Amino acid sequence: MVSTVQRPILKNQAIAPSKIETTGTDLSHLITKRDVLMTLRGFDWQHPRMLAYLERCGAKSRHYLTEKQLKNLVEKLEAL
Repeated sequence: MVSTVQRPILKNQAIAPSKIETTGTDLSHLITKRDVLMTLRGFDWQHPRMLAYLERCGAKSRHYLTEKQLKNLVEKLEAL
C-alpha cells in the first residue's frame, strides 16, 4: 500500500519551481517528447553529447533549458 503521508522537507532540500511557474507556459509535452527520444536513441544526461549541448547552451543543467533550447534539442534528437 502506498503511503499518502508527505515527508517533511529537510532544511537542506531545495524545491525547484516547476517550469510552468518559472516560464508561464506548459512545457510538459516537450519534456516528455525529449525524454522518450533520449531513451530511444540511448542517451542519458551524462552522455558526452548531452553534456556538450548543455555547455553550448550555457545551462547549468537540463532544468535550466529555455523553451527555445528545449525545442532545438527535440529537433536534433528527431533528426538522429
